[in-house]
Amino acid sequence: MAQILVIDDDIAVLESLRVILEKKGHAVIAVDRAHKGLALIAQQSFDLLILDLIMPEQEGLETLMQLGQDYPGLRVIVISGGGRMHGGGVRPGAMLEIAQDLGAMMTLAKPFSATELIQAVERALLTESNG
Repeated sequence: MAQILVIDDDIAVLESLRVILEKKGHAVIAVDRAHKGLALIAQQSFDLLILDLIMPEQEGLETLMQLGQDYPGLRVIVISGGGRMHGGGVRPGAMLEIAQDLGAMMTLAKPFSATELIQAVERALLTESNG
């Protein structure tokens, strides 16, 4: 049983991920803004973070860079549906590649299945953290 934090601005996605992960026995905290997630990470330990890339206020890549500096051992899976083009017309798939370059253990492109999510979570939890 892992302690998992999910950060995504889409409430339906948050709820879906929470239900899927809790059915697998994980303790899940789900928040809709990066600053809320960062505050929680500062207060308690998580085994895994699932982070959406495209969010209001603070993009997932910014959050990922901050986490890499402050919590280099935190396991992170980045998720993204692509959404809008990012600065300078970067294609959405490239954003997932950049996320891996910035330290994400894995990426999942939305929409993904419950099976794909569970497999990614299980792989991430079996992998040594960087810290």
